[in-house]
Amino acid sequence: MRTTLMLGLITAAAMPAAAEPASSVLDFEADHRVFTQHIYYLANDFMEGRVPGSRGAEIARQYAETAFERSGLSPAFAETTTAEDGSEVEREFSSWRQPFALGGRVEVKLAEFEANGMKFAHERDFVVTGLGGEGEMSGDAVFVGYSIDDGNNGFSSYPEDTDLTGKLAVMFRFEPMDADGMSLWTEDDGWSNSASFDGKLRAAFDRGAAGAVVIHTPGAADARLNPLDAFRGSGLGAEQPVFLMSQDAGTRWLEGATGMNVADLIAKANDGGAVMPLNGGVDLAADVERESVFAENVGGVLWGKGDLKDEWIVMGAHIDHIGMGDFGSRWGSGKLHPGADDNASGTAGVLLLADLLARSYGELPDDADARSIVFIAFDAEESGLNGSRYYVNNPIAPLESHAIKTNFDM
Repeated sequence: MRTTLMLGLITAAAMPAAAEPASSVLDFEADHRVFTQHIYYLANDFMEGRVPGSRGAEIARQYAETAFERSGLSPAFAETTTAEDGSEVEREFSSWRQPFALGGRVEVKLAEFEANGMKFAHERDFVVTGLGGEGEMSGDAVFVGYSIDDGNNGFSSYPEDTDLTGKLAVMFRFEPMDADGMSLWTEDDGWSNSASFDGKLRAAFDRGAAGAVVIHTPGAADARLNPLDAFRGSGLGAEQPVFLMSQDAGTRWLEGATGMNVADLIAKANDGGAVMPLNGGVDLAADVERESVFAENVGGVLWGKGDLKDEWIVMGAHIDHIGMGDFGSRWGSGKLHPGADDNASGTAGVLLLADLLARSYGELPDDADARSIVFIAFDAEESGLNGSRYYVNNPIAPLESHAIKTNFDM
C-alpha cells in the first residue's frame, strides 16, 4: 500500500490498474527491520557524528553508495576523466558522488576587537568564527537589526537602497521575538529559516559590508546563547571576517554607541528598518588559517519509462550531522552528536524507498509511463544547506524538467 501510493505520484495518472506493483514487494516487518538497521549503522558513535571532513562521514557516504548500488540504481553524477590525448572528458551518470568544496576548519591566529573606546577580549566577549574569513578594518559600524532581507509578511531589516560598503554590519542573532524571547514568526519553540546565519550574513555582505558582528540577542529563549560558539567547522566560508559577541559585551557596546537601552534596540529591530550608525567607530583584526574540507553528495538514479522518463523526481535527505558540536550545537562543542533523528532517520527512509521503488519499477509493464527518480544523500546540510544548494546549481538534468522534490528530515 505504501509503495503503491508513492508510485501513484511518480507514474502516469492514467496507468492501468494491472500495472500496480505486486503485493510481494511489500513486507512491513522486513522493511521496518532494514530501516532500523540503517539508522543504527549511520548513528553509531563510530561514525563520529558524520561531520564533513571526518572519517565517519566518508564511511557513511560509502554505506549510502553501497545501498543504492545493491538496490539496482545507476550512478547519478558526471565524472571527469583524462583521455589518452590528455584532454578531459566528462561522462554523465558515471559516478555515485558529487563533490564540492566547503569553507573548511578554521584556526584563529589573531583576534582583536575595539569599539567605541572599549577593548573586548577574545573568547570571553567575542570569537572569530568559521562563518567568515580574515581581514582588518578601522572605520564605521552600522547597526542593522536582525539583518533579514525578506522575512515574514514582507519584513525587512533594511530600508530600500541601504549601502554598507566598507562598513561593519552589527546584527542581533535570530529574528523578531516576543517578551519571552520566543520567535514571533513560528508557532513552536523554534525559529524560522530567516534566523539562519547564512541569509543574515548574505544580506549584509550583498550590501557591501566589510565584516559582520552577530550579537547574541539579550533575552532570547535559546540554549545556544552560551557559551560562544566559533563555528570553526562551518562551511559558509564568507570572505569577510565574522565575529560572534556575547549578550553582555554586545549590550555594553550598543548602549554606549547609541545612548539607547538595549530593550529599545530590540524593539526597533523587531519593527524592521532599524539601520543606524554606531558612534565611536571600530578597530578589528582577524587572521585565520583555514584547512580545506570537501563534501560529497551521494546519488543513484532509478530510470523511468515511456513518455515520463525525462521528467525527474528528487528524493533526498541529508546524511551529515555536526560531529563534536563545533557548530550548530545547543550544548556547545566537545560532545559527540550521533544524529540518529537528524538525520540518520531521513537517510534511512531514502535508502529504503530506493530499494522498494526499484522493485516496484521492475514490475511495471513495458508500455508504462513513469518518471525517473534520483535518490540523493545530501552532504553538509548542517552548515548551511550546502549539498542541496550545490545540486540546484549543478543538477543532473535541467531544473525545468524536475517535477517534484521530496525531503526526508527527522
